[in-house]
Amino acid sequence: MVNKTLENQGVTKECAEYCARSIIQFMNGNTKKFEEYAAKAMVINKEIEDKLSWTSCYYKMNGKKIKAKLNMLTQEIRDLEGNILKEGVRSDN
Repeated sequence: MVNKTLENQGVTKECAEYCARSIIQFMNGNTKKFEEYAAKAMVINKEIEDKLSWTSCYYKMNGKKIKAKLNMLTQEIRDLEGNILKEGVRSDN
């Protein structure tokens, strides 16, 4: 049930499984495994969030339009080779 609820919120199946495992371990009193599974779920979720936050755009540089990628969370703009065209605001939550 927890897995389906999390998946409906846009969390991947793998991340939802680690969340459910962490809850079970916590309820069983195994805090070490709880922390391990919860940390893994957070890493997976962050990776997915980072991938989904990029969108295609055009950036005007020296009077030319360049195809680029915009990070909607940080406002960083990169060309298609990965070079930073405009620095963004980093938030390390």
